[in-house]
Amino acid sequence: MESTQDRVRHFMSVLGHREVSEATGLKEERCKTIRYDKRANLRTNELDLIANRYPEYSLWLRTGMTAPENGQIDPDYAEASRNLANPNAG
Repeated sequence: MESTQDRVRHFMSVLGHREVSEATGLKEERCKTIRYDKRANLRTNELDLIANRYPEYSLWLRTGMTAPENGQIDPDYAEASRNLANPNAG
């Protein structure tokens, strides 16, 4: 089973650590460390900042579960939805 830290890394790889940094106020270098350094530990306040800024991903970030009917998705679901809405997006 993937950990919260794994989910945050995946989230940052999809959205980009720079965007997450700008949206949350976390330093870009810290976001980069979280994304690429598997030895780095995610702090609870960092998870809170990310989950509060991106509430649609909050459930997934914290638990690994989704509830699309309640607006709780993961980055892969969001990407698939974008591709369905624009099938020629390539």
